[in-house]
Amino acid sequence: TQPTGPATVTLNPPYKTITTGTQFTVSVAINLASNVGSVPFHLVFDPSFVEFVGAPNVSPFLSQDGTSVFVLTSLTAQKREVIVGLSRQGSRPGASGQGTLIEMTFRTLTKAGTTRIDFSDISVLDPQAQPLPFEKIGMDVVIQ
Repeated sequence: TQPTGPATVTLNPPYKTITTGTQFTVSVAINLASNVGSVPFHLVFDPSFVEFVGAPNVSPFLSQDGTSVFVLTSLTAQKREVIVGLSRQGSRPGASGQGTLIEMTFRTLTKAGTTRIDFSDISVLDPQAQPLPFEKIGMDVVIQ
């Protein structure tokens, strides 16, 4: 049974309350996916509230059948956006179902308040790099 899209790409948890100076992990998840070959995206955030720490070079969802996955994470010079590239290598069919695309670690700084981590540029592509329909949901972070 193929999922009936559109796929949904979300940041989990969608809402988090956290203290200043604390590391936290955001899981980029996909649901209702069908034949996904790559998911390039940008995550944008306010660098006065949070900083990007890093991400492991693994994509559990895209490598679900043992396919090698190319993972790239790069912080832009303004340090307010992380560019992420995730793609299955080789010519296998795309990945389907649901799972974690990548886990990303951030750290809150000393400023309290509410801030948002969101997708600024994202595509969900099939193995031939054709766009698939999708929806995206970012997250709110309350820093105390």
